[in-house]
Amino acid sequence: MGKKVLVIDDDVEMGMLIEMVLEADGHDVHIANSGSGGLELASEVHPDLVILDIMMPDMDGFAVCSSLREMLNVPVLMLTAHSSEKQMLRSFTTGADDFLGKPFGNAELRARVRALLRRSEY
Repeated sequence: MGKKVLVIDDDVEMGMLIEMVLEADGHDVHIANSGSGGLELASEVHPDLVILDIMMPDMDGFAVCSSLREMLNVPVLMLTAHSSEKQMLRSFTTGADDFLGKPFGNAELRARVRALLRRSEY
C-alpha cells in the first residue's frame, strides 16, 4: 500500500517529476513549492516521508528540516543540485535521514524512498 509523501521543492518541474515517479509506485504525493508552504502542508497531511530541496528562496531546506523535526517524526530525504560534502553533513546535522544529489535516476529515487519507508515502519 502506498504512503503519503510530501515533496517540498521550489522547482515545479522537479516536483512534478518526483510526483510522477512515486505515484507510479502507488504513493499519495503532495507538493509544496516553498519551505513555509511545505511546513504548513506537513502539519495538515502528516506525511510518511518528506523529500526536501535545500536551495529555496523563502526558507532553505536546512531550516525546514529543523522545523519538521519539531513537528513530526518522519524520514527526510534531502535533495540538492549542489551536492558538496559540507551540504551533506549539514543535512544530517539538521535531522535529514538521507541525501540525494540532482540529477538523480528514477530507480535510485525509488530505492531510497523504499528504504526510508521500510525503516520508518519499525
